[in-house]
Amino acid sequence: MTYDKSKEMEQQAWVADKYNRKPALAALTGLIASFPIPKIFASNAVPLLMWRESRQEQRVQRRLAGRL
Repeated sequence: MTYDKSKEMEQQAWVADKYNRKPALAALTGLIASFPIPKIFASNAVPLLMWRESRQEQRVQRRLAGRL
């Protein structure tokens, strides 16, 4: 069976990108997520983290556009 990236959710792609950039983050997250309660909060936090990151990028873009 081959891996089909087109069926990947946006959240999965975001997490995979973060893990590829920072292997220590992946190891630490794996350790913390092995406990049931943090696992629930960690999985629910991904969309919020994605929103926060995109909002920060938008702010930076607006500031750069305002300087021109």
